[in-house]
Amino acid sequence: MEPHDSLRGAMPAAGLILDAGAGDAASARQFSGPGRSIICLDIHPPVKGYDGDVPFVMGSIAHLPFKENAFDFVYCLSVVQLVEDDRGAVSELRRVLKKGGSLFFTVPTYFSVFHILRECERFCNVYPFPEFDVPHYHYYTKRRIREVLGEECSDAEIRGYQFNAFPRLLFFIRSLITGSCDLKTGDRAGIQEKSSLSDRELFHGRAVEKNLPLKGKRFFSRLFRDVAYHYLITARKG
Repeated sequence: MEPHDSLRGAMPAAGLILDAGAGDAASARQFSGPGRSIICLDIHPPVKGYDGDVPFVMGSIAHLPFKENAFDFVYCLSVVQLVEDDRGAVSELRRVLKKGGSLFFTVPTYFSVFHILRECERFCNVYPFPEFDVPHYHYYTKRRIREVLGEECSDAEIRGYQFNAFPRLLFFIRSLITGSCDLKTGDRAGIQEKSSLSDRELFHGRAVEKNLPLKGKRFFSRLFRDVAYHYLITARKG
């Protein structure tokens, strides 16, 4: 499931890798393996699910505590928009990346319906994920992404993931009516019960992607990227 499917494809089989904004280190734990060393960094200590099985460093992506050209691959999932100086943060991610290495990160799209819905959910105090209920400094267009990447990064590929906003709109309306949004109840607020998708998959609009073959997913994610929930960006340091 995205963004991990694309991350798995972009990540080298071996090398030193930085998970910038690692949270509870779940992604690093998933992708660690023989020959692949992943160092986690986050501004907060890991408070859930972390047992010291992967290296963890406290720090900000705005001021990375690593030397230049240290990592073969750097990834940063949904964190860049939380930094006011996003250009500086991406510059830091580039700085610690070796020449020829790849940077993989995700950011929310500017023109997406999800953007409007998220802000409405937060304003009405019905946003269903309190752990992510933080203000975003930025939402992104393709032009903005290229400005943030700068000239050092080349061959940038920009795709989207999570497209269908209608289920989320239904959840928002339901939340306003009931004052809650419990995705674990199985009540899909008018969405057909016979669907095999989980509530979270419906909420995030994964229905479009789930039943497409890989080539179809990639074509769809490039064609409709600007209306996606998030962009997926892969760029190589020249």
